[in-house]
Amino acid sequence: MQNAVETRRTRYLLSGLLVCGCCGNRYVKHNRTSYRCREALKGGVCTNTRTISRKRIEARVFARLKEVMLSDELARQFGEALEAERRKLAKANPEADVKRLSAALKEAETKRARIFQAIEDGAPFATFKARANEVEAEIADIAARIEGAKRLITLQHADQPDARLLYERAVAQMELLLGDEELVEQAHAFLGELIRKIALRPDEAAPHGVSAVIEARFGALLGVEEAVTDAAGFTMVPC
Repeated sequence: MQNAVETRRTRYLLSGLLVCGCCGNRYVKHNRTSYRCREALKGGVCTNTRTISRKRIEARVFARLKEVMLSDELARQFGEALEAERRKLAKANPEADVKRLSAALKEAETKRARIFQAIEDGAPFATFKARANEVEAEIADIAARIEGAKRLITLQHADQPDARLLYERAVAQMELLLGDEELVEQAHAFLGELIRKIALRPDEAAPHGVSAVIEARFGALLGVEEAVTDAAGFTMVPC
């Protein structure tokens, strides 16, 4: 029997992102293979009775995502953001941080040794319990910061790959993520970061009578919400 968490798992990549472009209500599962406006489905006032195949809308959305993400403009912005991070990394002095933190770690370990010695000498443990926990937390925090500084040292001395190559690898990894049925939860979360909503509306000129207006936020890829223009953020895809 499935537990409550399992029953709430996202089964489809675009769940919660599809809306009706006519009334604003959600597009929901109409049957095993297609979506339809919830308001129209229940016989409400919306006249948008067009259905859309799940596989078709997923394919159209993914193709558009890849097209935009591989655009020269977004790749350029990725390169600029990466270069800014590299400049920050170059200014850092992780070797000095390791030296300073190592001294702090030694001091914290000395505090711990004194507490243990006091307990061995007969002091009640309850008296030192809270302080011992504080010192252990301090030691763990310092040790983690030392490891972080050491990783920065490694990064500073590592060869820096071409920004465009890194970006194309990221897009390729996105394709793998979106194409793996076992990773639907992670893929759905990823899409939720990139897409605000996908509005579906009737379109007689579209191959299957529906067009999708994708409202995206590709700047999330760069950690900057305003990183792309409205032209890239809103796009119509015939379905």
